[in-house]
Amino acid sequence: MSFNAIASNLQSDTFIQRRLEGKTAFIKEYGEIAKRQLELLPYGNADWNQKTYGEGNIAFANGASFMYIQGSWAIPEIKKANPEIELGIFPFPATDDQSNNRLVSGIDSLITVSRSSEHPSEAKAFLNFLLESENVKNYLSNQNAIATEENMHLENPIFDDLNDAFQRKAIVDYADHSLPNEMLLEQIVQKFLFKGNIEDYLTDLDNAWDSTH
Repeated sequence: MSFNAIASNLQSDTFIQRRLEGKTAFIKEYGEIAKRQLELLPYGNADWNQKTYGEGNIAFANGASFMYIQGSWAIPEIKKANPEIELGIFPFPATDDQSNNRLVSGIDSLITVSRSSEHPSEAKAFLNFLLESENVKNYLSNQNAIATEENMHLENPIFDDLNDAFQRKAIVDYADHSLPNEMLLEQIVQKFLFKGNIEDYLTDLDNAWDSTH
């Protein structure tokens, strides 16, 4: 989570293209990002590296911490663990200038129909049913999710502190959406946060990138 929260805001908008062209490298441009990832650790709970995703959600829901670097997808699980929790969410302050902080947001799940489906008409009818406004609203309400449809807005106080970013269109995609899954980014980041060696971390990123291109 710290990778996306920080790298999405701090990396140059042209970094990925220049990396594809071999004109730059992680070790040249990701030093500040790595440094800020490490700076977070002393502010975390002592057992930050001992909990699974589900355990982290439950611990936060039960008051083990008052802030949690996580995505909106975790809200249903947090509320399941503590239905009475008073919850809010705000953009991660990746830079020291609030006006330069953008909300990290992206689409990472979708619904589709296989080209080889034996029942394409029925499948499309089902998709159309799911996408009816009332059903979308029910889904958004149940999952505490944000609509991708421009004119659909549900009043949800959890997201009040995101309104400014939406109004300013201060939104940026996840940095890892531009990285191949084969890089095994999660393992590289975890190793870095456990070991704390910035040079090794950035070298690992470059080597993993090069091995997949």
